[in-house]
This record gives sequence, structure tokens and C-alpha cells, in this order.
Amino acid sequence: MKKLFMIPAIAILIAAGVTDSHAVPSLGVGSSFGYVNAEDAYQTYWGSSILGPSGEDGFVVGPSGSSLHVFTNISGADIYILTTADVGVGNSITFNGSVNTYDVGVFRSYKPVPYYGIDLGIVNSSWSTLPKNPFTPDPFYALDVSVAYTGALGTDQWIFAAADTNGLAELQAEATTIWVDDNGLADIQTRGLRVRIDGNWVTFDADTFTDYHRDDSSPKTTSARGWQVPEAGALLLFGTGLLGLVGYRRARRMQ
Repeated sequence: MKKLFMIPAIAILIAAGVTDSHAVPSLGVGSSFGYVNAEDAYQTYWGSSILGPSGEDGFVVGPSGSSLHVFTNISGADIYILTTADVGVGNSITFNGSVNTYDVGVFRSYKPVPYYGIDLGIVNSSWSTLPKNPFTPDPFYALDVSVAYTGALGTDQWIFAAADTNGLAELQAEATTIWVDDNGLADIQTRGLRVRIDGNWVTFDADTFTDYHRDDSSPKTTSARGWQVPEAGALLLFGTGLLGLVGYRRARRMQ
């Protein structure tokens, strides 16, 4: 008798391990159509986890005209939704009906510039507050963004978010070198291998400038990964086939 109670108990423990939430990223993108091989609770906030091939993950992009959810707790930042050049050109993608080109360097784990997307603006009252776990108790906000595109997205194509947080106009990313001349003297002053930035002498090194003025991009929930939902007609055909199979099995049993 005791063994019978062990099975559901083990199942509960396994389920708890699967849905155990890790740290929620400060910025990300989600979809109501689900997340492939989800491991964190925030990845299934809008949609269910979908079983996919080992090593693959990412939110499911709905059909053209559906929405994505950009979320963040960086309340004072200017938020962008972006994709890579192959999607921007190859799939003619738009967000909320428009798209711009941004040549802003390279964000970690993403493809080289240019990026295509739009500026969603600073988080304000137009963003909705996310009211439940795993986005609590921190104040997280979300904005729905309509996405339209042509063709099919591949498993190596990306849609992600970025935040303009460094106080400079527009986005700066890892491969961007920003030279700031703010000491009241003509041109930029250098001393040996150092350059004066914001009143401080720093080592004359591209990585230093990159780190100094880099904007943040979103981790984890950033990949479209080509996991698209079937068209309505395909779903109807699949459902009809299942009903037919059920009817056939019942007829066999009654014979």
C-alpha cells in the first residue's frame, strides 16, 4: 500500500523540480504560444512548455500579426525590441507596424550589426504591471508588441530586447567605442596610453570604452528559434484525424 503513495509523491517532486524558478532576468521577451523545453517559471508565464529536441529552447513565435510580450524591471530605461539582419531583410519583419535599422555594435550571444526593430520608449503607465510569481515581489512591467513577418523563421534566428541605460542617446553595445569630449577643451586629450573620459583618465583600450558605455541586452528569453505554431487549417486537419482514429477504435471494440 505504501508503494502506491510513493509514485504520486515522486511525480510531485519531479514537477516541482521542473517548474522551480531561477532568477528572472531584468529584461526579456515572451510569447503566449509557449516556450520550448522551458526550465524556469518565467518562461511559462504566458504559455506552456513545449517538448522539443534536446538542446533547443526559445519562445514560440506565433503567426504573423500575433503579439510578443516584452518584460522588464528596469523602470527608467528606454526599451527596444530587436532582431538580426537576416530576419529584418529575409522575413521583412515589423514590430507594431514599423521597423528601424540600428547599427549599434554587437550584443553578447547575438549576430553582428545591423539590428532591426523599434524603440518602445521608457517604461511608463502604458506598460502593464505583472501581478504574480515569478515576477513578484519585484515590480516587473510588460508591453505587448505586434509582430508581422513573411516566410518562416529558422532555428538560428533571433528576437530580443535591449535597454538604453547609460544616459547616452540611442543604444551602445559591446563592439561600440564611444569617445566623450566633456572637459571644455578642444578635441579629446590623451596622456600616454590613457584618454580622458568624463573627467577621469582611463587606459587607452577599446574594451574599456565598450564596457564604460555599454547598454544592456536581455538574457535567456531571447530566441525565436523558429518554433512556430501550425496554421489553423493544419490544426483542424490534425484534430479531424484524431477524432476519426478514436471513432475507428471504438467501432473495432463494438464488433
